[in-house]
Amino acid sequence: NNKSKHPLLLKYIAECELTNEKTKKTYFSILHSFFIYLAERNIPLSVESFNKYRQTCLSNNLSVFTLNVYLAAIKSFGRWLMDRDDLKDETTLQFKRSFIYLSSARSYRVNKDRYYSKTLSKDERDTVMNKIESLEEKLVISLQAYEGLRPSELNGLLVEDIELHTNYGFMRVFGRGEKQKIRIFKVTSILLQKFIGERKEGFLFEKMTHGKVYKIVKKHLPEYKPICLRHTAAQIMVDKNMPIDYVNIQMRHASMATTYLYVAEQNYKRFLENRPSDL
Repeated sequence: NNKSKHPLLLKYIAECELTNEKTKKTYFSILHSFFIYLAERNIPLSVESFNKYRQTCLSNNLSVFTLNVYLAAIKSFGRWLMDRDDLKDETTLQFKRSFIYLSSARSYRVNKDRYYSKTLSKDERDTVMNKIESLEEKLVISLQAYEGLRPSELNGLLVEDIELHTNYGFMRVFGRGEKQKIRIFKVTSILLQKFIGERKEGFLFEKMTHGKVYKIVKKHLPEYKPICLRHTAAQIMVDKNMPIDYVNIQMRHASMATTYLYVAEQNYKRFLENRPSDL
């Protein structure tokens, strides 16, 4: 309901430099929540109120990655506001004065050790797969641990976006705001052929929610979370000598830096195993 939104936010979303519609919606939601926080407490926008807001988010167990996205959204709004010379009412001028200080706010430092997810080796992954009897559950695990899909992406998969060949295939999955074509590897390709059967269109899974994916992963891998399977896929790709830029495309990361974080552990292992004995 846009009527309840701050008029400056509506103007920002309509005029900002963001081209990705998904990012626009995310930023809009973040900024709306922030302004509700200020309004409910009847406090002005300031460095102090923003820092309190970040602490509140931390206490609600939001990750530092999420908080850094929050900061990016607020800074983007601030940059847009500072460039608008035609907005001169008192509230906007107060916002502008506050954003001069907020623009220097730093992102949270990422603890790399926390970012590394527990991963499976290729043999561990294959052993788990061989024990799963349910075709649907096996496919859910496979799409994450082989192709690197996110749980949210499983829910929106369409049969018509899947192209199967003998022992391999392609699928179109949302990434960076649009559908991207990625590879389907042998194990998943065989499972998909059995699961799809004669179907030509429609959702691949019926009501495959994030909660259901989580339960399936916990059922077969009690000590792992869905994100661990995505990390597993990326690390095994590196171990199979897939070029890092190809891994980036398969994982649909917006930044190569994110891909490097995903495979850092495997790269370090390879460095220790393959380092030269002499230079």
